[in-house]
Amino acid sequence: MQEFDLMASLPSIAPIIGLSILMVVVLTLDVFLPESQRRSLAFVTALGMLATAGLSFFLWAPTAATEGLYWGGMIRYDMLALIFQVIVLVGGALTAMQALDVPYLARRGEFFVILIVATLGGVVIAGAADLIMIFLGLETLTIPLYIVATFKRDDQKSAEAGMKYFLYGAFASGILLYGFSLLYGFTGQTNIYLIAEYLQSPQFAANLIPMLFAIVLILVGFGFKISAAPFHFWTPDVYEGSPTPVTAFLSVASKAASFALLVRFGLAVFPPTLYLDGQQVSAYWTNIAAVLAVATMTVGNLLALAQKNIKRLLAYSSIAQAGYVLIGVAALASPIAQQEAVTSVIFYLAMYTFTNMLAFGIVILFANATGSENISEMA
Repeated sequence: MQEFDLMASLPSIAPIIGLSILMVVVLTLDVFLPESQRRSLAFVTALGMLATAGLSFFLWAPTAATEGLYWGGMIRYDMLALIFQVIVLVGGALTAMQALDVPYLARRGEFFVILIVATLGGVVIAGAADLIMIFLGLETLTIPLYIVATFKRDDQKSAEAGMKYFLYGAFASGILLYGFSLLYGFTGQTNIYLIAEYLQSPQFAANLIPMLFAIVLILVGFGFKISAAPFHFWTPDVYEGSPTPVTAFLSVASKAASFALLVRFGLAVFPPTLYLDGQQVSAYWTNIAAVLAVATMTVGNLLALAQKNIKRLLAYSSIAQAGYVLIGVAALASPIAQQEAVTSVIFYLAMYTFTNMLAFGIVILFANATGSENISEMA
């Protein structure tokens, strides 16, 4: 049995520890600060997330000697996880700063606490290596977002956004969990790297059809999280009705965490070196990813042309962007181009974080000036 080394394991959860401390600090300040000073909670939240990202990247970055599985195989500690965690943290920090320009959010300390919890869920997802930890991270990310989507309580569209997001999210989570349960039932493992070992055994060939069914269910769940067509129907209404900073977080940090999970799952469970009867096993799911990429790009761009609300336009743009990133995911099946595929996904999502946050920041400024989010009134 491998000996547990606490000090060696701590860097793998450093961002989780940092966000947990930040959450307690913001919650305490919200209790004691007078209402006139609660706008400073946005700065505390943003600086805390950026400090967590900086310390994790510059002080506790994994090396070739420290990369691996920690905490009983629940956490994967490597550069892929760290980069996606930094993207999520930066997205959360920018969201906190955007909230300063939204009056009904700027002085609400609970909003920033919920934002930190959602960011914590994204960080967990980025490093998860076990089905249980994956589902825990997904729910930690999405349940707070159900709440903040309805934060504008006197707005009917905000209430509708939260309800639709909750209903679609619950349905997708059920499908994903059913796929996970089938995967566990066939393999007897929850660790995704041990599941990969099962796929190289004769038992996999004997249960090929049920296993493919489980994979399809899991991809449906992932498709909802990344707003891929045809699982995108919730996106325009939720983006339009949610407070704009929440919409920005949904489109950037939530999407980055979900793609981190998709890439991790694909690399671990279906490596390009895995073959069954001469057929590359990873081709089964990357072919699905390729079809989803084409459908998502087409639907997102075509439907965006008819939009009159700027947030609905950006929602369909976000759908199309998911299709572009799925091209990199579909390329994971190639043993030669795998590293380039992962790098392209990371680079695209990193640039997408800053550009999309800037776009939603401009939407907030125009909405404050015009009192509307219609494109015609921004002319």
